[in-house]
Amino acid sequence: MKGPIEQSGATATYQRLCLALILAGLTAALVWEAWVTGVIVDGPAHLLSANLYWSGADRLQPGDVPPLMKIMGGWVSRFFFNLPVPYDHEVWRTQQEWWIAGEMMQRMNADQIQRLFFFSRLPLLVFPLLTTLLVWHWGRQLFGGWTGVLLALAMALEPTALGHGAPFKNDLAATFTHLLFWYRAWRFWKDARWRNAAWLGAALLVALLAKMSLLYLLAAAPLVVALRYATLPGPRLRRAVVGYFDEQRVDIVVPPWGPEYAKGAVYQPEPGFYAISANLIPGHAFNNPATSMHTGLS
Repeated sequence: MKGPIEQSGATATYQRLCLALILAGLTAALVWEAWVTGVIVDGPAHLLSANLYWSGADRLQPGDVPPLMKIMGGWVSRFFFNLPVPYDHEVWRTQQEWWIAGEMMQRMNADQIQRLFFFSRLPLLVFPLLTTLLVWHWGRQLFGGWTGVLLALAMALEPTALGHGAPFKNDLAATFTHLLFWYRAWRFWKDARWRNAAWLGAALLVALLAKMSLLYLLAAAPLVVALRYATLPGPRLRRAVVGYFDEQRVDIVVPPWGPEYAKGAVYQPEPGFYAISANLIPGHAFNNPATSMHTGLS
């Protein structure tokens, strides 16, 4: 019986073609929106903070712009525009981001403002596109290829995501990284190997860079890992713990005073082999003390 994502080559090609059309349409809509949308209330302060971040001078208050937004959006104004930061104005002494950004806006005309915000918004468009792609990817794994395409279409047409996708904001960055974290948590739950645990940690880091409200994931991530390992039966748990040494062979020498002192075992790996602590392989019966044996850990 075929799984949800197992299908003929022609069917998969049609599905990817539909996905490409969805992403192309979404890209066009977001670019148009980035051009025609005016400056929103917190846009100047966010843009100023992102610009100063790339200059190594992002020390203004309140300092609430998340790092991922500054990393993605600040380099455009830093390297391609001469942003008129009012260092010479008395408002600079306040060190208040919003007030300084207001004076900065006064020093630009309408055409400069539109071009500045349009090009600065373009790098942030990657987040609604990545969100749509991840919805498709996860949906096809759960429900099949065509359902994944329909879910991607629903995400691309979702009004809130469209409305928040183009302005210089971090909403869709937070949406994508939050969804990515739980996708990686799902993958880890299905296969609790070290590789998936590392991906989960990477997704956690990116989410923390995206939005302060995602700090709750600092508690959720270890809880997911602990609950998953708690549900693994003994042999599978041992394989997960020593997964790093998958397909390696270890030469184990157990001291002659018996298995009850296995925690003090001395491991003598041959060249090219890995040695690990006996604490990582509980339950091994060392019935022949003082003998050397090869064991597969996979």
